[in-house]
Amino acid sequence: MKVVSMKNLRRGRTPYERNPYCPIYEDNIVDVSPWRLRLPIPRSQSSAPVALPSWEWSVNDRPERRLLVTSSAPAGTESPDAVDRLSQTPSPSWHISGSRRSVAEEQPSSPALLSAILPDAASLLVTKSHHKLRKHNKEMICFRSQGAHDIAAPPFLSSAREYDVYLHQYANGTHVWYASSNGSWTIASEGMKHPQYPDYVLHVSSDQWARWLLKKTINTYQGRERRLLHRNASEIRA
Repeated sequence: MKVVSMKNLRRGRTPYERNPYCPIYEDNIVDVSPWRLRLPIPRSQSSAPVALPSWEWSVNDRPERRLLVTSSAPAGTESPDAVDRLSQTPSPSWHISGSRRSVAEEQPSSPALLSAILPDAASLLVTKSHHKLRKHNKEMICFRSQGAHDIAAPPFLSSAREYDVYLHQYANGTHVWYASSNGSWTIASEGMKHPQYPDYVLHVSSDQWARWLLKKTINTYQGRERRLLHRNASEIRA
């Protein structure tokens, strides 16, 4: 029969077996009370640094707080500094930051105020009529649109040529433009001379068409209108 001494038996027992009230010590557990964050310490033969995880919270895609813990201690040992920082469990930080901006920055870089208030000319229904300048064997196009409000300028018209005329009729009156050589529209007024043919002047007829006409032609039209008005007035009195 094998005899075992009590001394050797006590040496072979664990501390817990010797004293049940003794805390358990495990080599692969790190106790970070009071939170008791238990992370396994990787075992490796290499002494390369062990990178612990990092946490990042962001508000509106902007990083607000970052905790990055890296232990440079050899594998299998605890780094007091790393454990201390790791025990401080990060909490998300919510922060709203902003900067003052002037009123000009808040307003969009839009066209002029007049263009913003007036309706879009591109949405108008445009009609056209051809008119000949017989004395110079030229032909012009008269464009016309109607609407409740005025417009800042006529829309772009691919068929418009230099000195063609555009008239827009709205509730309070009419506006007239003529086409320039660069494709833009220039404000015109009734009675102005043609930029290239001074014997022609701009005339707006009673049917609301703007045309370049000879002065004698305008006098003829005006005479016909006066006679027509006089005849109508006579018929009413009769």
